[in-house]
Amino acid sequence: MKSLPNIPRKKIIEVYEEFVQLYSGAQTELLKAAERALSSDPNPFNIVAGASVSSQLDEIKNRMQRSAFNYGRNLLISWIEELHTELVANGGAHGVTLLDFINSCRIKVENNVIIKLTSDRKWQIEWELPSDEDSEQIAIHIRNISISNDDIVPDYIIQYVWQSIIAYNNKNYLTSLALISIALEGTLRDALELKGYTYNYGAQVNDVYSFEEMEVYPDVNGFQVKFANAMPRNYNDFLTESGKVVPEKIRIKRFKNGPNWRMELRDIDYLKDFWSTDNIVTPATGSINIGGLGTALNVARNQAGILTNSILPADTDDVFQKVRNNLIHLSGAALTTPIASVGGISLEEFTSSRSRIFDAIWSICGTVDQLYIRISNGTL
Repeated sequence: MKSLPNIPRKKIIEVYEEFVQLYSGAQTELLKAAERALSSDPNPFNIVAGASVSSQLDEIKNRMQRSAFNYGRNLLISWIEELHTELVANGGAHGVTLLDFINSCRIKVENNVIIKLTSDRKWQIEWELPSDEDSEQIAIHIRNISISNDDIVPDYIIQYVWQSIIAYNNKNYLTSLALISIALEGTLRDALELKGYTYNYGAQVNDVYSFEEMEVYPDVNGFQVKFANAMPRNYNDFLTESGKVVPEKIRIKRFKNGPNWRMELRDIDYLKDFWSTDNIVTPATGSINIGGLGTALNVARNQAGILTNSILPADTDDVFQKVRNNLIHLSGAALTTPIASVGGISLEEFTSSRSRIFDAIWSICGTVDQLYIRISNGTL
């Protein structure tokens, strides 16, 4: 239950009291649900025949007031789930309807934030966000009581979403956008991992070949080059094939890497077998390394096929990638540099609009929710 937010102890007891009132005509069902919910607890709860129902309910209440390790919160949630399972199986309890039950499962954890149990047996967290028109709710499912894996969206993603929403409500739109973009990248990486893609820092996505020493001599016509070891192809074959255009043209430039100068050769598909070895010293990992949001979006949409327009419209990919790049490599210049994919406006202008940030949070939260639901039920 790591993804469930903390519930204030006072609120736990308020919800408990509401259910005691709801089940006023069937209070033994409350005891049975507690017995099932605590069956694997080191100190299980056992119904005592002949003891008063009210005294046994007091024991449950006392347990729910324990805050260490979220004991009380976890007991409340498990207790409600057991009651709901029994209610659905029996078509109701004495004086309790399914609608009344669901209406009682709205738990306010802080201002504008609630968790609630939905009719399809899922817990979801719901935030209220002001928009330019009014205020709207953004919801993410966090637990499904119908499956064994009790976390739908993991805790680390919920943290970034929640902090993004807090920043949004405080009008810190730059921070809000940065945090929600991290949530999107994390979601895509988790989804792509199930498809065989990886993220390993520094992993080689291409084969690395060994160095060979090349000796350079002056020549009346320019330069001569010689290699101590044999190359994949003999120099006598160079430019002798039928139809080969003479001379072979390549591009070359110098660049500085730390204190050392290096040279870069380009357009060398033909030349490479004459001037370099094919000996691989570090093989590629064999899979695409998801190194950033841009790669994650591209692979998820165009290779793995897990991201469709119905989940996240394709025209937002470039926007999120370019905006995210400027957020990660933030500076005064990055803030004011025009971004072509968002109509040539700057990051500073983009994040000054509450409606744009609302749209980003709304669409990314929907993507997070849908992808993790598919992960949790095995349909990704």
